[in-house]
Amino acid sequence: MIDITKMTSFTKSLSAALILALSLTSSAQSIVRVKSPPEVGRHVFEGSLGISGSLEEAAAGGDVAWSFGWSYHANNSLGIGISIGANSPENFEGRLKPLGVNFEIPGVFENKFQYLTANIHVRAPTRVGLVPHLQAGFGYYQIDFEFRPVDPNDFSERVEQGEFGMHYGVGLDYLISNSLAIGVIGNYHLISMDDDFDITAVLGDWYDTWDLKASISFYIQ
Repeated sequence: MIDITKMTSFTKSLSAALILALSLTSSAQSIVRVKSPPEVGRHVFEGSLGISGSLEEAAAGGDVAWSFGWSYHANNSLGIGISIGANSPENFEGRLKPLGVNFEIPGVFENKFQYLTANIHVRAPTRVGLVPHLQAGFGYYQIDFEFRPVDPNDFSERVEQGEFGMHYGVGLDYLISNSLAIGVIGNYHLISMDDDFDITAVLGDWYDTWDLKASISFYIQ
């Protein structure tokens, strides 16, 4: 099941990061005193690489996350786009209780997924070259979740199938030039789980995880 407290905490952290970014850029603008924000490119191509992990095991670190995306902005603020990516949240130890038995099997859960989503983007270019932005997306998630028992002779399970999922996040770009930017972005993913498998008894009906990535973006008119 979804841990609402942790989900809310993560959302508050992302919101706080955006508010801090806007506050810093507002202060910088008052110093630079430029008349208006730049007209940034309508087409944005972004590639990013970073770490991912489950909220429950965040303290243990994470594994690799990457994504590529394109978005089109009708104006300086609002846009739509698509993205593809993959996350490999860290493995974690646990116990699996197969259906129809009265005992649990110790082992390791290995979770990873790829996704293709349609996205909505909101950005706020500033006078000092910083571009705070929000994004939310939903679409297809191809999951590959596996349970490996400590004893190789015990019950094991692997789930490979497509599921519905969504993500939302916040980021900050810095425009090196009119067409090139570097930045950071954090996303929270929520994936629907099929209840026909024993793994879902541990992971719940929804699987949630996060990622934090460095990005490079090309802004094209």
